[in-house]
Amino acid sequence: MNIRSRSNDTDRKKGMLKVELHCHTSADPVDNLPLDIVSTIERAAEFGYDAIAMTHHDAYYKHTDEALEASERTGVLVLPGVEATLDNNGHVLIINCGSEVEGIRSLDDLARIRRPEHLVIAAHPFYPGFGLGEELLERYSTLFDGVEWSHFWNHYTIRPNLRAHQFCRRHDLPLVGTGDIHVPSQINHTYALVNAEKNPASITEAVRAGQVELVTEPLSFFEMASFFAELTWRNQLTSTKFWKQLGHDLFDRGRPASGGLTIPDAGQLALRPLHA
Repeated sequence: MNIRSRSNDTDRKKGMLKVELHCHTSADPVDNLPLDIVSTIERAAEFGYDAIAMTHHDAYYKHTDEALEASERTGVLVLPGVEATLDNNGHVLIINCGSEVEGIRSLDDLARIRRPEHLVIAAHPFYPGFGLGEELLERYSTLFDGVEWSHFWNHYTIRPNLRAHQFCRRHDLPLVGTGDIHVPSQINHTYALVNAEKNPASITEAVRAGQVELVTEPLSFFEMASFFAELTWRNQLTSTKFWKQLGHDLFDRGRPASGGLTIPDAGQLALRPLHA
């Protein structure tokens, strides 16, 4: 497994595609986001991406004429996908999919409808509130083609990604870097280099075979706070539903709020260095 700093990506080998496998746009039915699909494709092209997967929450991506034109014009391959939310609020990326993924609510559902062309990645599995968690990952380990290394980390908050790394080593699965792109500032921080031809089948097979490198760099606390503030403002602070749910959780801690958000106890908020 090869992990490299983003600053060292300029020497990537010939044949390695720069790929983003987790991206949301303004077409996402859950999040209120700034970039439409065409703008996202154009921005990806500016940063040298070869392929990008559209993985909106709980709604599989359908190609539009405008997106196909932008893909052809920029040379950025667009992969259809979805980020499915399961009954436990865990998230799973399914790439190269269509209407067969509608209504998935469990990993058993996914096992029943899974097709050979699907690329299945456990999304941020050890992040509280939105991850599958270790028990489900272990029980269904053969269902996954890879596990996500989340962009949302620095040296004080790396533990969830380290657990993903350890899980991949135990199960001989590739660790796949993604930007989990919601806002423009997330582009080009964490992504995958894939040794493949630029088509969906080749990218899928290469990731499964571990022909993938993780490129990442830690975020500063300012970058993390800025991202969280923008996403929260866009999606929740404009909604009275958020405030009602927040008030409910203040008196019922541990239960998921809207979107899987959990209000932790004060002790859980402490950030500890890696050697602690």
